[in-house]
Amino acid sequence: MKVTLRVLSGPMEGKTFEFAEPDRFLFGRSAEARCSLPDDPFVSSLHFLLVIAPPHVSLHELGSKNGTYVNGVRYGGRKPPEEGVQQAPEGERDVALQHGDRIGVGDTVFELQVESADTGTLSHAPLAAQAAAAGSQGGKVAAEPASTPAPASTPAPASTPVPKPTPVPKPTPPPKPTPAPKPTPASKPTPAPKPGGRRVLARGKPAALGKLPPAELLRKLLEAAAAARGRVDGPALPNYELLRVLGEGGMGKVFLARDQRSGEQVAIKVILPRAAVSEGAVEAFLRETNLTRQLRHPNVVRFIDGGCVQGTFFLVLEFVKGKDLSQLVASRGGKLPLEVAGPILVNALRGLGHAHTAQLEAEVVEGGQKRKRRFSGLVHRDLKPQNILLEDLGGGAFRPKIADLGLAKVYGSAGLTDFTQPGAIAGTPFYWPREQITNYRYLKPASDVFSMGVILYQLLSGALPREGFQRAGGRLNFNRICAVIMGEPIVPITRRVPGLPAGVRKVIDRSLAEDPGQRYPDASAMGDALRAALVDAGVEVRYR
Repeated sequence: MKVTLRVLSGPMEGKTFEFAEPDRFLFGRSAEARCSLPDDPFVSSLHFLLVIAPPHVSLHELGSKNGTYVNGVRYGGRKPPEEGVQQAPEGERDVALQHGDRIGVGDTVFELQVESADTGTLSHAPLAAQAAAAGSQGGKVAAEPASTPAPASTPAPASTPVPKPTPVPKPTPPPKPTPAPKPTPASKPTPAPKPGGRRVLARGKPAALGKLPPAELLRKLLEAAAAARGRVDGPALPNYELLRVLGEGGMGKVFLARDQRSGEQVAIKVILPRAAVSEGAVEAFLRETNLTRQLRHPNVVRFIDGGCVQGTFFLVLEFVKGKDLSQLVASRGGKLPLEVAGPILVNALRGLGHAHTAQLEAEVVEGGQKRKRRFSGLVHRDLKPQNILLEDLGGGAFRPKIADLGLAKVYGSAGLTDFTQPGAIAGTPFYWPREQITNYRYLKPASDVFSMGVILYQLLSGALPREGFQRAGGRLNFNRICAVIMGEPIVPITRRVPGLPAGVRKVIDRSLAEDPGQRYPDASAMGDALRAALVDAGVEVRYR
């Protein structure tokens, strides 16, 4: 699977951008954009972003002045559209793209090409409408479906306005058919069922239950009711019995399950792809899960199994009895004292540091042949308090465990990323460094260090380090997310927590440096520095 973006016209005419893995493509005047046009007056600093998980591509208009054209339809734009230009409804700025679509800004026109067995399966529609149409797949969607402007039959460059279509007259409704006469009953109506013959519990033979002795009848009815309560609506997975739903979101559901071979309780994540699953997607999924399976550390949630059954991806993980870090913070009034937050982060950084430096083995294709290659480390890419689980050890003690390690790439192999699935982005971007937008494919362990710095900052202050996220109070639209991450500075932690020990302050300041080269190189280095700062401040730290 491959996505290619060709520049058909404009200053970069003839240039192509190719994407074989999940990635992001930022277009604008900014020097940090992948495609930067600093001298084009029609281009805004941050104009649009493509989120790519081959074969899926979504466009996100970032609140530009002149808007972004997709097949002649203008999305966004702070300036009023010129006469004759077809404008998308207000607020519609996210578009799922497909093979052959054209994107126009000023004189620059891109054409999207998708090489995949599934080419053409993605509908060209706003993401909210796509999600509403796919609601039966199990993901929660907050947005209501919106009316969608029909794309031009032949893609047009941005400079060519699309005339308004002539309204089609509504057809005259056919006359209502004359109702057929009711048939004369041939026999007496069936009498209503007697009390005790309830069909819901009887499951097919209610009459037989009425002949049982009262005690046996009661036992049968209670068994049937218990069985009905215990049924879990989920896929049939070999060797696993689903017990109950632990949670659900835009990407699927999480179940508590029992391994029928060992009797062990496990957590199973079921991922719902947005389109038909190709053989290549299954191979990529299995390849990424094999990497995650190799991680073994007490502060990392253990990966047990994974696969694809009838087009549904699933991951089998260690079931951690306890709560996640966000739940602990909420139960303590929104922040934690240093003597609680510090040791939790030190232990979590131990697990993350193991992932950053672990020696892993992967099967790759080189010269048409499969070979095994060793390389070092995994980057998490999606750290947040919900992904730090706290195993309850009793007596108020917790063992922190990093969850979902490596799963960002696993999701990408299934055609799912943070933004290709509507409703899946709330919360996560608050912990992103800038390179999560500008250089997604080449993220380093230092990117995870930034996210852990944000988490520590939030635990101690009860606030997020970028003021724009703090003012929003939770959810933001996509263009504001990018504007805050790319344009707003970090508020120094001492402004929020004046009495913080100097050593801890220095650890937070370094971890939140905008330049990745100025941060700690990996989580182990950050964890060692934080532990030393805590000891200097008189805080006891135990490895758990």
